[in-house]
Amino acid sequence: MALKNAPFADISLDAFAANVAHAKTTLAVQSQLMVAVKSDAYGHGVAELSQVAITAGADALAVLDIAAGVSLRPVIPETPLLCWLLSPHD
Repeated sequence: MALKNAPFADISLDAFAANVAHAKTTLAVQSQLMVAVKSDAYGHGVAELSQVAITAGADALAVLDIAAGVSLRPVIPETPLLCWLLSPHD
C-alpha cells in the first residue's frame, strides 16, 4: 500500500549550523561536541549534514556501525567517528 502523502522534511542547513554552533557554546571549556548522524542523519542526508556540523563546530560524529563510518570517511577524512554497534559481519 503506497502512501498518498509521503512524509517530507525541509531541513534548513543554516538553522542546523546555528544549532550546532549554539550547542558548542553551552559546553564546558574542556568539553567536545559529538553530533549523531546515524541512519543517514535520520533520513536527512548524512554527507551534507556531517559537513555542516563539522564546519559549525562539532568535534566528532557518531554513526550506527562500522559500515556507516567507512562510507562517511571520504566526506570527512580527519573527523573522529564513533561507531555505536558492530554489524554481524564486523
